[in-house]
Amino acid sequence: MPYSRRPSADGRSSIDGVITGVHGTPLAEAMLTVVDRTGRELARSRSGRHGGCRLPVPGPGDYLVVAAAPGHQPRALSVTVVERRTELSLCLTTSSSIAGIVQDDTLCMPLADALVLLVDASGSVVGSRMTSADGAYSLPSVRPASYTLAVAHHQHTPVAREVMVTAECQPTAVDVALSYRLLQLDGTARDRHGVPVVGARVTLTDRGLIAREVHTDAAGRYHFQSLPIGQYRLSAVGPLSEWVELEVTLHRDRHRLDLWLDGPQDQLGYEPS
Repeated sequence: MPYSRRPSADGRSSIDGVITGVHGTPLAEAMLTVVDRTGRELARSRSGRHGGCRLPVPGPGDYLVVAAAPGHQPRALSVTVVERRTELSLCLTTSSSIAGIVQDDTLCMPLADALVLLVDASGSVVGSRMTSADGAYSLPSVRPASYTLAVAHHQHTPVAREVMVTAECQPTAVDVALSYRLLQLDGTARDRHGVPVVGARVTLTDRGLIAREVHTDAAGRYHFQSLPIGQYRLSAVGPLSEWVELEVTLHRDRHRLDLWLDGPQDQLGYEPS
């Protein structure tokens, strides 16, 4: 024991202990807190390089000791002090971790700022991280158990998968690939009187000047699918040369936008509902 077996010099009682880690190795820099039966904090102590610590208490009685150390599972232990000095031996097990890379499944490029959530069997969130610039994430201090790992990115379809952490002290590697989120845009082309326009040519152009073109059907309807999130220019020209052109921003799974082919009206900046 790194502390003398004699009571403390001021005559107070104390809880003297040794904190160990894996294989009984003394654990330094562990933080211990002792509270009384009402939850009032009485003392705090950090273990030394030999794992030793001393927690002074008012006298004999029942106390709760909470121990925590970086990279280890915390522990709480009830301790009964019957004399001036009570010895305590406490072992902290090393935590497991889950780590990996989040990337795009088509380009295999890492995705920064993706949200990674770890949910336990009861549905409680036990950890969350945002991926770094290289798509990496790490969730430390994970107990062996079954979890759900959910990953979301604003430009991609979120995914969830089951993860089993089976051993302490061992990291669990989970890489996740996300599919690019694809959207739909549809609506009806109408003339100035509200009558559906059949056979109107509807063109959608993205910032890269790649255009898609469809024609309205017998009910005046048009439809675009598999569209990435972003800003587009949408234009339509009817059989009688009536037309409309506007800017649209796509950010939800499906947008509906009716077009009014009514000549030279400035509708730039319109965002579909």
